[in-house]
Amino acid sequence: MSVVVDKVNALNRQLSHLVTSRIQSLPAEPLHSVTSSKYIIELNASLNILSAPRPATPSLDQIARLIIEVNHTKLQEPNEIIQNEYTRELEWLFVARCAVDVYGCLLEQLFQQTLPLAQDIFYWDDILSQPSWRILFLIQSKLSSLAQKAQLIGSNTISIVAIWNCRLD
Repeated sequence: MSVVVDKVNALNRQLSHLVTSRIQSLPAEPLHSVTSSKYIIELNASLNILSAPRPATPSLDQIARLIIEVNHTKLQEPNEIIQNEYTRELEWLFVARCAVDVYGCLLEQLFQQTLPLAQDIFYWDDILSQPSWRILFLIQSKLSSLAQKAQLIGSNTISIVAIWNCRLD
């Protein structure tokens, strides 16, 4: 659904703009020592995967795999890298991007489940809004009730005839 992809892309652009401005405001001195860390490299690679232009949102499995890989790398890093402000900003961006993509996946699933219902509603609205279709629908629906009434009348007639024949005998 292009609506979902457009919404997710808009949210991702807003996140990128927000975090880029915050990262640029950080002092440049400690960044050089931190950016060579495996954890930072993994965070940047995962962010690049989430930021890549794509026709659809990533699947929940892909997002879960990225989160597991980043967490595994984080466990191997010293606290000075993890506690760095630059690292925290990248973590925040990663978690926010994952949340937006999960939102996109769930929204896509919701649309896929409700779209058939909406199509049925449009079909019946189209049928009932056109006079020729309305007459055809009326005839079809009344014929079935008319057939049921005729069957009831037929069975009642047979019962009356049977009762009449019993009285004559």
